[in-house]
Amino acid sequence: MNDKAALIIQLIVYFLISLMFIFGGRKTMQSWHASKFWPTAPGKVIRSNMTVKSGYVANIFFEYHVNGKLYRSNRVILGETAGSEFSWGKAKAEKYLSTYPLGKEAQVLYNPARPEEAYLERGARYSTGIFGVVVGSLLLGVSLLMVYLLVK
Repeated sequence: MNDKAALIIQLIVYFLISLMFIFGGRKTMQSWHASKFWPTAPGKVIRSNMTVKSGYVANIFFEYHVNGKLYRSNRVILGETAGSEFSWGKAKAEKYLSTYPLGKEAQVLYNPARPEEAYLERGARYSTGIFGVVVGSLLLGVSLLMVYLLVK
């Protein structure tokens, strides 16, 4: 593979990664803002334990009812997911396990347009989304610089 082809591949990779950061950050910002107006429903923790994989995983599952329909989720914090998708340090995992022990009743924030999207805590900050947009924009700038160098 010649240098120009390698540069094109790098350009495509940087461009795609930058878009993931930009759109992911934008989605976090939109979700954070919208969640301020979400209703709550009474819920109950149905599973609360820790597993150790590449880090400490707090497996917290809860159930709740919206309009008579039962839903289950493991999304503890808006912007973070408990269970096998997200691992924390031991202290943070233990904190969430002690906050949400098995059988605990809790208020569940849910998206009224999609009740299956629910969290126990609002959590994510608007700044998390801004960070994603900024990082994505910087990577996009690198991509554009690479295009400039390629056609120069």
